[in-house]
Amino acid sequence: MSTHPLAELRAALSAAATVEQVADAFTRHGLALVFPPGTPRGEAERAALAEVGRLCAQAMERARLAGRPAVLVVDDEEAVRKVLEIALRLSGLEVRLAASGEEAVELCRRDGGSIGVVVLDVQLPGLDGPQTLAALRGLDPDLVCCFMSGDTGRYSAAGLLAMGAAHFFAKPFVLAEVVRVLQEVAARVRPGSGGTGP
Repeated sequence: MSTHPLAELRAALSAAATVEQVADAFTRHGLALVFPPGTPRGEAERAALAEVGRLCAQAMERARLAGRPAVLVVDDEEAVRKVLEIALRLSGLEVRLAASGEEAVELCRRDGGSIGVVVLDVQLPGLDGPQTLAALRGLDPDLVCCFMSGDTGRYSAAGLLAMGAAHFFAKPFVLAEVVRVLQEVAARVRPGSGGTGP
């Protein structure tokens, strides 16, 4: 028994992760979507077509995000990590989390090629924010950094920016501002590199 044409298109779009795969799905299944004689065309087909549209939008979003750098959020407060993770993911950014400088360094050592931006709390147990940045820059000299803190301790905001940070967020920060700045910073990072483009 042959597969329903809509089912074939749905399956192809569900697996698509690049623009080329989306185009191929429609070339093979969508643009030549032919209903053989006797194929039902009722309420179920209308629902299936709506699902195809949704799957197509999801596939194109996956293709749009492919190759974009992940944002690494480093903060010893779980609540801060979670709030930033949710907000950044909802904005379309890929997110990694670390609770300490040491964990961030290990994560970048293992998975650094996909991380282009790091958001560092200044006051961390063990390696503090600037010490963590120095260790991370040892792995990737072009890594883009933003600092955040409610208490910079022996550091100043100006001094943190002088270390090469792209931005400093004072806690409590405005979440919408953090998301906007990180989207702008991530958009300038070259795929596969922590460095920003021209």
